[in-house]
Amino acid sequence: MTTNQQRALDIIANSEITLLGPDGLIERKTIYGVHGDEDDFAVSLAWRDADGNEWEADFTEESLAQAIFEGNSIILVDSLGQQVTLSAMKLTAVNV
Repeated sequence: MTTNQQRALDIIANSEITLLGPDGLIERKTIYGVHGDEDDFAVSLAWRDADGNEWEADFTEESLAQAIFEGNSIILVDSLGQQVTLSAMKLTAVNV
């Protein structure tokens, strides 16, 4: 497993809130892992857009290896060749 693959998997698996683009809240993450075949799916994500339409994207092991990291975001190319940006966030308690 490459450093990029491990880092991408860690961020996707451990983020409490994951957004895809400006308005897609990830509702389901399926992590298959990395097993050494660049064409195998490593991650599948499902979300709804602002209009309530359901979407799903699959990411191969190669996609994770080619991930670009910018702050709390990951830029990946899905199995259909579409570039997507995932934003990972964690919730923190606020004292009021």
